[in-house]
Amino acid sequence: MEDLCERYPGYFGARLEASPPPGGYPPEFWVITACDPNGEALDPQRNVERTARFQSQLSSAGLVHFPVTGYDPRPGETHREPGFGIVCDDREAMRLGRGWEQVAVFHITDGDVWLVFCSGDEERFHLRTWGEMIVC
Repeated sequence: MEDLCERYPGYFGARLEASPPPGGYPPEFWVITACDPNGEALDPQRNVERTARFQSQLSSAGLVHFPVTGYDPRPGETHREPGFGIVCDDREAMRLGRGWEQVAVFHITDGDVWLVFCSGDEERFHLRTWGEMIVC
């Protein structure tokens, strides 16, 4: 895990901003973005376009989703990635994450937040509780 922490400190230290959807947060969901494929920073306008296409895809598929923005809280960091909390199963989450070329996605279940890498072995790391992760 140490190597992954060093390679992706923003993932392991990330925080999420979200407003609960009508009825409150679902008991289980995934947070996925379409921004910065493969961890490579894109022009902000390209990320806006990708996010709009991703939202359209989610709506067309009939997947319940709501806005969530991930960010790096370390001092001096300004990186933010808008995405979505998505109610779906593991297989669909991995399909979406890989389809949008993401390094990893977040899985929220039973009040805990897991970082799940989109690589073939889908390594999972417990990060913290949802209450510790979320900023409203």
